[in-house]
Amino acid sequence: MITKKISLSDLRPGMIISKLDRQGVKFSYYGIPLPDQSVIEYLKKNDIDHVYVLTDGDESETKSSYNGIDLSSDVSQIEEDQLESLFSSFSYDVDEEQKLQIEDIGKLEDLHSAATKEMSKILKNLKFAMSLDIPAVRGILNDFVFLAAKKPRILASSIRLKYSNDYLSNHSVNVCLLSLAIAGRLKMSLRDINNLGLAAILHDIGMTKVPDNIVEKPHKLTEHEFDKIIRHPISGYEIAKRWDRSIPKSVLMGILQHHERIDGSGYPYKASGSDISVFAQIICIADVYDALTSHKQYRQALTHMQVLKILYDEAGKSLHKRIVTALISLVGVYPVSTILQLDSGKCAVVLDVNPDVLDRPKVIIFADDNKEKITPYFEDLSKSKEKIRRIIMPDEIDVDPNNIITAFLATRMLD
Repeated sequence: MITKKISLSDLRPGMIISKLDRQGVKFSYYGIPLPDQSVIEYLKKNDIDHVYVLTDGDESETKSSYNGIDLSSDVSQIEEDQLESLFSSFSYDVDEEQKLQIEDIGKLEDLHSAATKEMSKILKNLKFAMSLDIPAVRGILNDFVFLAAKKPRILASSIRLKYSNDYLSNHSVNVCLLSLAIAGRLKMSLRDINNLGLAAILHDIGMTKVPDNIVEKPHKLTEHEFDKIIRHPISGYEIAKRWDRSIPKSVLMGILQHHERIDGSGYPYKASGSDISVFAQIICIADVYDALTSHKQYRQALTHMQVLKILYDEAGKSLHKRIVTALISLVGVYPVSTILQLDSGKCAVVLDVNPDVLDRPKVIIFADDNKEKITPYFEDLSKSKEKIRRIIMPDEIDVDPNNIITAFLATRMLD
């Protein structure tokens, strides 16, 4: 999946737009297949000349860009000075006590797996038995809320944990943990962190009311089908309100407004600016990040770098800049589980982000300059002469980065 600039005359229903050629136009269809011709006519009336669409293609023939930086699958070749320029404004001080330890990451793996399984049961019960177990949902949050307040970057490291066989449950948990991490970074109160976590993990419960044939449809949606999709925040709001009359309004608004955008381009009510709750603005950004880095029926997952560029471009426009800044400071330029090749030729997988030096992560070096496996060892690139040459995709070296991390966690401890 690459990004390609095309003329509006070549745009067709079913294509997926990632960017318009100019700012200030309200648009609600980023990242999803265009439902019909009326959307294209709307763009014509607003004097859009060309758009950027996500598409499959021959990368040797098609070059694409986003803010002047190549967004093809070869994003590993982005020059270091471009990275430093793009992310220089996102440095963030971090307290010493917030530094990750290996046992923290290992604990999160177990908690994440248990939470996803429990959320799967809750969502199935909601879908088939028409009941929502709010106490069980709150039970999932307890350990995560504590971690958010103390060590938010631990939660942000969960972005690597994806289970393709149960997207909705996994997505709900990931958006929750990333939202909690952002809240912790922004120093929100424990009460607000707890309520935000509830809103985030419930943000997509309205999708249980959308028929499976629409959710899983690999091709373009009809206007009627798309209306079902854009109603899911309203359905989620109604479900949560019905099953817990004591649920705070802030939680309900987080669910209802998580697809709204501060420039008024979102849905279902095209709310804008301060009319959108803080909870919803945080969930929105966490939702965009996890959704775009996940495989869907109608598109491949985007790379972390591609998604960061989309968020960076929308910061201060459709997305709240301070929240985007907080997220980027948490996940870094190279997120946990990214595979890197260093200047020495050695291969490494990212274990942790250095928040004060975002492009110099802590890594596990696991292969030599011939890509032959070696006994894994830890290295902090912020204290090393090693530089990053490029990002390596897992299939190029035939490894699962999560397995490398898990095995290392079981046998090693950081100094």
